[in-house]
Amino acid sequence: MPNIETVAAPHFAVAAVPSSQFLRRLVISIVVTFLDAAGLQFVGSPLYTISSNSLLIRAALLILLLGMSASLARMWFLTFRIRNQQ
Repeated sequence: MPNIETVAAPHFAVAAVPSSQFLRRLVISIVVTFLDAAGLQFVGSPLYTISSNSLLIRAALLILLLGMSASLARMWFLTFRIRNQQ
């Protein structure tokens, strides 16, 4: 019987390559986050000053701020959920 030496299989490094869908969502999430921050910076202070006399307007602005924060959090959650599924 011939002496056959075993050949070791080459080892390949597996690197996670982000998909194009994840990269698109990531860029969109970053852009929307910066736009929201810029909008709050430029519009937030004057709106707070204007609403200083009305508790109802201040409550409405707080609800809008919470809605914006929730939608931003959901967008980031969905972005990273897609990355983890691949």
